[in-house]
Amino acid sequence: MFSCNRNKVTCGACKFELLPDSVWDLDYNLYSQVRIGDQIWLGENLRSLHYADGSVIDNLDNVIGGRYEFPMGQVDSAVKYGVLYNWAAARHLNDEKVMNDRVQGICPEGFHLPSADEWNDLVFFVSNCSSAPIKVSPAKSLAANDSSWNISTVPNTPGCGLDSNNVSLFGAMPAGHCFMNENTGVIRFYNFHSGANFWSSTPYDYTAGDANLSNPNAYGRYIGYDDVKANRTVSNKKAYLSVRCVKNK
Repeated sequence: MFSCNRNKVTCGACKFELLPDSVWDLDYNLYSQVRIGDQIWLGENLRSLHYADGSVIDNLDNVIGGRYEFPMGQVDSAVKYGVLYNWAAARHLNDEKVMNDRVQGICPEGFHLPSADEWNDLVFFVSNCSSAPIKVSPAKSLAANDSSWNISTVPNTPGCGLDSNNVSLFGAMPAGHCFMNENTGVIRFYNFHSGANFWSSTPYDYTAGDANLSNPNAYGRYIGYDDVKANRTVSNKKAYLSVRCVKNK
């Protein structure tokens, strides 16, 4: 069963904890930190418009450069939902400086863009945390306890009641994603209030020792309002998704 206080949830053998120290980015955005198993994650979606080295995401190159968009094109939405980034921005223009499969990308100092394997570890951990009398699904455990999720009638999903949402304290928000038409420059937004889409640092068809940065797709994670799973996805690198950073070990 759950034992809860303001900063901690214990679920069977699993412990999820809101840590006391906050993290700043170069845009003076403040983020909480949450411990989930042996990983420490930022507790909100990234909102930075600068890389950790101080360089700005200029949004000038529609094809290969790092770009960002605000959810639904509304600047104020970033406060709650974070910023959406293409893969070049998330990974800091395809930075090949990799140490132990770790890519800092756009993340603040001390953090990095999670690999597909690190996402797997997170989902595996929350999947094995159960409560009596029912097991909370990975999607529901990771989804924020926030009324902005679309309503679902499917049991044990983020949109079907909020009482068991965010057991993990991860707080995934349904920021959706967007895609730019390269010919017209028009941005189209999808799944706002319906799903949380996150990048990983891992290109599609990745093998150890081969960065394979030329592949047009990369792995990520999707948490839908009517899903029980936190599904692994493959997205075109030109799409704009949310970024959540994990702490270096």
